[in-house]
Amino acid sequence: MPIRGRGRWPRTPVDECAPGGVITKYVVMRKPHHEKALALLKEIGHAVQTLMRMHGWTVHVLAEMYPRNAQLLGLNYNRGEKICLRLRESSDESAFLTRDAILTTYVCLLCSRQHVA
Repeated sequence: MPIRGRGRWPRTPVDECAPGGVITKYVVMRKPHHEKALALLKEIGHAVQTLMRMHGWTVHVLAEMYPRNAQLLGLNYNRGEKICLRLRESSDESAFLTRDAILTTYVCLLCSRQHVA
């Protein structure tokens, strides 16, 4: 809860897309270079858009996460309703992972939703 007289609590950067698209909302964390993180998340989402349309997959929320476990690269909630990806290096919040590493994780999470019972 914000302290009285200190202004409003800063909002989490969110970008909502047109309804009916394969990804409805992009969400990034309030960390350094969050504009770059949002652009990277959109780029990753756009790169896999054709594959998602081909299989009829949709993701309601594509979000950034920064877990304590350095080996955790992504999470899939509710069979793809929300997918969280690690965008930043575990040792430095301002350094980003490579585009290929993030893209590989995202495709792996998308494909795993087909094989989950």
